[in-house]
Amino acid sequence: MADPFPSPLPAQRNAAILTAIGLDGPGILARLTGRVAALGGNVLDLQQTLIGRYFAITMLVDLAPARLDFTAFRDDLVREGETLGVRVLIAHEEAFRAMHRV
Repeated sequence: MADPFPSPLPAQRNAAILTAIGLDGPGILARLTGRVAALGGNVLDLQQTLIGRYFAITMLVDLAPARLDFTAFRDDLVREGETLGVRVLIAHEEAFRAMHRV
């Protein structure tokens, strides 16, 4: 059966899913996307949802141009989230897709 949600890029790409959750506040999205860019990542897709005072941001990030390996990239963004008071979770795209298949 064909994948109902095919990836826009080749399956073997080096990509990650970044999720940030926390209280809404000014500049959070700009700081996180700016940090991704500063580390050499490229945001391919982004969704943000607001529910009352809380938000959830999900980004598809191409890591191929990144200057850091996955672990260093993840750790840096988790620390950036801590400075913003939000929780940041990152998983390789393949792992994320495998965990969320129904």
